[in-house]
Amino acid sequence: DRDEQENTTEFALYLLLKFASELPNPVSWPLFKANIQSAWQEPANPFARRASLKILGFVSEPDALLDCIKDDIDELTNLLVMGLKDTNDEVRDAAALTCAEFADNVVPDFLEEADRILPCLIDVLSQRLEAIYA
Repeated sequence: DRDEQENTTEFALYLLLKFASELPNPVSWPLFKANIQSAWQEPANPFARRASLKILGFVSEPDALLDCIKDDIDELTNLLVMGLKDTNDEVRDAAALTCAEFADNVVPDFLEEADRILPCLIDVLSQRLEAIYA
């Protein structure tokens, strides 16, 4: 059932945010980072890539892993660029939503990456509009 799956997803994201908020960053960030990176080691699994991007955006809040994300912004921007260029629509959408989360939370660090992110976002939007109006 789709509602049950959505509830499970929301519950899992809530728990991950709770871990990110309550555990000390030196404990939680290595765990999050390793799992996020491992999702990109399996190119055949778009669900893992999409989930890693959703999680990354979700834990970028100030009371969670914001400082760690700022420290690794170059590496994480590379991940977002890969996500925005992914062949899977849902991965691209998740990357775009994570960019929005970063634009709200990871300032000014993420905004300084505009030269790398903006062309990718424009490509995603163009592709979506072409699909709608083709």
